[in-house]
Amino acid sequence: MSDLGRLLELARRARPELRGPELGLFVPGMVVYEGKRGRFPAMSITGGQCSLQCAHCRGGLLQGMADASTPESLLQRATEAQAKGNVGILVSGGCAKDGRLPWDAFADALAEIKRQTGLFVAVHSGFVDAAQANLLAQAGVDLAMIDVIGDDATAKDVYGLSGAAVAAESLSALVEAGLNVAPHIVAGLNHGRIVGEERAVEVALQSGAKTLVFVVLMPLKGTAMAQATPPAPEDVARLICGARLAKPEITINLGCGRPRGAHAARLDELALMAGVDNIAVPAPETAELAARSGREPVWRHICCTAPLDLPGGVWGEQI
Repeated sequence: MSDLGRLLELARRARPELRGPELGLFVPGMVVYEGKRGRFPAMSITGGQCSLQCAHCRGGLLQGMADASTPESLLQRATEAQAKGNVGILVSGGCAKDGRLPWDAFADALAEIKRQTGLFVAVHSGFVDAAQANLLAQAGVDLAMIDVIGDDATAKDVYGLSGAAVAAESLSALVEAGLNVAPHIVAGLNHGRIVGEERAVEVALQSGAKTLVFVVLMPLKGTAMAQATPPAPEDVARLICGARLAKPEITINLGCGRPRGAHAARLDELALMAGVDNIAVPAPETAELAARSGREPVWRHICCTAPLDLPGGVWGEQI
């Protein structure tokens, strides 16, 4: 057995038995999967605008989100989403030069969404201070997602920030505000290289988060990383194993932001071997592979960080 094989086996065995054999397979609202779209649409409070212009994105990820660039339009879109049978929304947006989103202007709208619709509200928080974190908590936000960076050079060169501490401090602010958090580790963020991701995992685990999400660099057209090669699935799998062995009880998800095709198929296979809990936008063969390995695939059309018992979250389930 190879070194990676032994590591995968150790990680799989470390997964608590009480979690059972279920494997969540998730399709969020931004993705059409085999002709079906999830019940969890994404909305941008800055439309397609982003001043930070990170080297791996340049605002491109905002293009698939509904424009909700005023508090009124955000409330309207959320109300329409609920009327169409959606069970949650992801609220995101482009960042200012300091990495922050304009939550101050949208906090009241978020609170009104919770009051009027009861939707599960997740946010891509961006980098926040204590005041913004408290605003999100007071608005009733159910979950905050944030990218964790483990390398100063990556923070400066990719995000244009002063250093990686900005992300760690933001994560701490969200936790201290009482928010449920789902830190994201972007494997290969530095032009496809694994640089500081192990440290990012440590920071995420130290925060007390109950869920950790791994995503992988997706080379996007028109960005400085368009020609970058994503890290090998084996290298991403080592990060997953390290997280599981460091904190066996944490929920580990393979998120939707990762390359498709052969890369996804191989990474899904390795993630299953490592005992990952949930996979978003799985490769076509993953469900069958999971069943053959003793897991029980359950399809959900929501964000992979949303609660498994969210009403209406399972395919075919009525609200």
